[in-house]
Amino acid sequence: MKKFHTTIALIILFFDLNAQDIQNGSFENWANITLYEEPQGYSTSNFMSVLTTYLPNVTKIPNAPSGNFAAHLETKISNGDTAFGMLTNASFGQSNLSGGIPFTTKPLTMTAWVKYDIKTGDTAIIATFFKLNGSILGIAFQEITGTDTTFHKITVPVQWPLPAVQPDSMIFAVVSSDPDRNPVDGSWITVDDVRLDNVSFPNSDFETWITYSYDDPLYWGTYNFASVMFPPPYVQKSTDAHHGSFALKITTQFINNNQDTLAHVTNGNIMSDDFSGGMPTFASPRKITGYYKYTPVGNDSALIAIRCYASPSGINDYNDLIKLPAASNYTYFEINIPFFNPIIDTIGIGFASSNIYDGHIHAREGSTLLIDSLNILYHPVGIEETSPTNAVVLFPNPASDYIYVKNYGIEKEGELYLFNNLGKLILREKLTDMIDISHLPTGVYFYRIGKNGGKIHIVK
Repeated sequence: MKKFHTTIALIILFFDLNAQDIQNGSFENWANITLYEEPQGYSTSNFMSVLTTYLPNVTKIPNAPSGNFAAHLETKISNGDTAFGMLTNASFGQSNLSGGIPFTTKPLTMTAWVKYDIKTGDTAIIATFFKLNGSILGIAFQEITGTDTTFHKITVPVQWPLPAVQPDSMIFAVVSSDPDRNPVDGSWITVDDVRLDNVSFPNSDFETWITYSYDDPLYWGTYNFASVMFPPPYVQKSTDAHHGSFALKITTQFINNNQDTLAHVTNGNIMSDDFSGGMPTFASPRKITGYYKYTPVGNDSALIAIRCYASPSGINDYNDLIKLPAASNYTYFEINIPFFNPIIDTIGIGFASSNIYDGHIHAREGSTLLIDSLNILYHPVGIEETSPTNAVVLFPNPASDYIYVKNYGIEKEGELYLFNNLGKLILREKLTDMIDISHLPTGVYFYRIGKNGGKIHIVK
């Protein structure tokens, strides 16, 4: 029989737990996240599609009729929001068809290899527009309906109402649904090797694609994906660290003609100017500590938001918002959290480089906040109800293959929740007289006991 000790740490009245590391609280770990790819020289609907459906709707596919890749466009509808696939070498979204590429000849035909599945009632479009000084001189326009899932070549004549005039530019565009009609979820068209009088134009075979990606701190949520459209990213890793190699750097950025502010980061679920959720905890937090540097613009102020949640209600049981003044050197901060019942099981933390909660009237672009070396310490805790008739005792401590349970009144259908030192639930067992822990590795664990996430009883 194997012999090793699995230590069960008793949470004893009037004694603090050791500090628990916040997940990536020193911001040493970052991930590069690929948002999507786009064919070089083109704008697509990918950014809007990711915002509405979390997936790009213009992608490259292999097994193309020419070269390695073709461009695949698909209409996606999610929660009533429509993202039809669009690809163009003009500036995306401009209704007056400005932009495009220089072009000075007058072709008679546009050809392309296509396959498609356009849903009933929907229509895809592939078109080329030839212009002079912004005015359209010629057009090749083809509506596509029905289904043909094998690549085939189409030829579309170019109409030249003014045959004596030469163009100066050209716009090519494809959409998987006609936005002026009724786009249908799932309509798609794949295009490759577009030519004008059998002459290619830049990347008309869709062989060259650009990857759009961004860096994010692990276990933290940001709006850095917006940097694909609005560079640079407002959240970055900085080598100006209090400890280790990196710190979190947030620089306030205005986008959409200063209508929207990018300034906040959270360990929960990020929302516009707010957040929800957070990281699991195994006891009620006593304080959050860390270090910061802050360089405001004007009378701006940085923010720290703390929110604590308790099961089974899941309500926000504690909420605190702290303003941070300017600090040219790393400055220690701590936020005290009062003890209260029910026991907290989730803590959300948010940082903002600007005051984004007062109608943005003080937020200033360029305000910069650095955060590093975050930590949580826990309240001294005891049994929620101090009578020994409501307690549970686990023994021996340390234990090896089994722990034994002495139950002083807990409901028989109660459960034991065992957490590792990162707060991750690793064992959930019905409360019996003896519980097998032989499969767990050596380490320090924390537990709580309750019924269906209700009352939580801590041993003494």
